[in-house]
Amino acid sequence: MPSVINDGIILDISKLKKVEIVDINKGLVKVQAGAVWGDVAEFLNRFHLVISSGDFGDTGVGGLSTSGGIGLLVRSFGLTIDHILAAKVITADGEIRSVDKDNEPDLFWAIRGGSSQIGLVTELLFQADKIEPENQYQCPITVQNIDFIIDDLESFVHKWGKWIDEAPLKITSNLMFTSFDNNQILVKMNNFWVGMPNQIANDAFKKASKLAIVKKYDQKVVDYGKAC
Repeated sequence: MPSVINDGIILDISKLKKVEIVDINKGLVKVQAGAVWGDVAEFLNRFHLVISSGDFGDTGVGGLSTSGGIGLLVRSFGLTIDHILAAKVITADGEIRSVDKDNEPDLFWAIRGGSSQIGLVTELLFQADKIEPENQYQCPITVQNIDFIIDDLESFVHKWGKWIDEAPLKITSNLMFTSFDNNQILVKMNNFWVGMPNQIANDAFKKASKLAIVKKYDQKVVDYGKAC
């Protein structure tokens, strides 16, 4: 781990995990930095709110939020840092500082991308986005999972890049690769569409399924709280 150094100190903030709705109408959400995104998503789902965040539920809020924050809704709602309105930061002098665009703006700018190099962020105020409920879902996310078997990684990535570049911004796509001894590569593609599937979504999903030889395919609708 890059955070572990000789004679260094590791702080356990796992008990700082409170999630609080500050203003439901404005979508203001306060989250302590020790929370994980899966728990945050489960909590926000009840209020039809989402925050663009990490790909996995056990990802920590503090680390992701101060490092940029690429996640499964990034093409729809941007980076996690785009939604930070304020934060509490403990700096090296031991001071607890409340920062936002008006109060210590340089420090507020620095923590959004500066990771742990600036100070210890203990709490963040987010501007969440709203997803309207549909059918039985509070915050519907359509998930397409495809496993491909390929033997030409460069060609596949080029075709995938062209597809996602032309796809609607309501789709975010993630890829994971596993190589085998026979020079073949397993590609696991996870595509996320914000909302219930419509003709536009289905057309984009169909094009994705034609990028290579499909080994396994699955498509389903889940609530935001289950998508991480």
